[in-house]
Amino acid sequence: MPLDRVLVVGGSGRTGARLVRRLCADPTLEVKVLARDPAKAARVLEQEGRPASSSSSGAGGAVEIVQGDMLNLDAWAHILDDVDVIVTAVSCGLRTDPLVLLGLRPAPANLPHVVDADGIAQLARAAREHGVKRIVAVTTASTGTPWSFAAMFLNSLCYMSVKWKFAGEQAIRESGVDYVIIRPFGLMDTPVGEETGLGVEFSQGKTEGTRRRIAREDVARLCHEALRCPTSRSTFECWNSASSDRLFPWTRLKPDSAGKLEDVNHNIAVATFVAGIGGASALTAVSVASVTRRLLRFVRR
Repeated sequence: MPLDRVLVVGGSGRTGARLVRRLCADPTLEVKVLARDPAKAARVLEQEGRPASSSSSGAGGAVEIVQGDMLNLDAWAHILDDVDVIVTAVSCGLRTDPLVLLGLRPAPANLPHVVDADGIAQLARAAREHGVKRIVAVTTASTGTPWSFAAMFLNSLCYMSVKWKFAGEQAIRESGVDYVIIRPFGLMDTPVGEETGLGVEFSQGKTEGTRRRIAREDVARLCHEALRCPTSRSTFECWNSASSDRLFPWTRLKPDSAGKLEDVNHNIAVATFVAGIGGASALTAVSVASVTRRLLRFVRR
């Protein structure tokens, strides 16, 4: 029986490394990991208990690490000819630097709009062109609900990261490739390789609730199951619950509407949020106005 060939993008991150460990334990999968720094990725994966090599040794063997950068996709897109499913757990993770907003420090090259939006859009287009069958993407809760506190806070704290994750989701939806988009609430660490014993609840549509968490181990489990789940073109938010059945109810998920979801405006929500903080600040009115104007110009990009 031919193996399903999986490429993991973001496989050396805190969630991605757990996912790689799970996938490599599945004898029906052949696993590749994209990494800008293969040596660093190998060290991370070895800490997770999964040996890494420069070439695949088959099912259950060493994971193959492919050198590549999402910002230079043309250099490695050819490997997608031998990939059935892409799983992306990539995330920019940068905190907003006020000195960048004020123009006193150059902006990093890997800002969220570059990685989580443009990078994912390029990946989705390449997936379609090279015949990839499905994309499983981990984003974040609140991407479709800009007025939720989590979205406004994280957008302000992390260079509009939630906004750009939503843009990346939309690119996947428009690509025509089948997909499952997983939007976890707050991620928490648990012992590596140990099952949490917790169930997972889900919702679709508007974000509700804020005090919800989910273990990275369970997000990795969902990604593994999503490779072959019966759900098609579906997006959902998820969180742990001790009262839920551990078996995730994939067949209860509803598919997204055709094409992309209705666009939402994160800019207005963040502008209101920042203005409210500025109004309550003890800083001088001039300073607040200056920083706020620069932040608003930045978020409108």
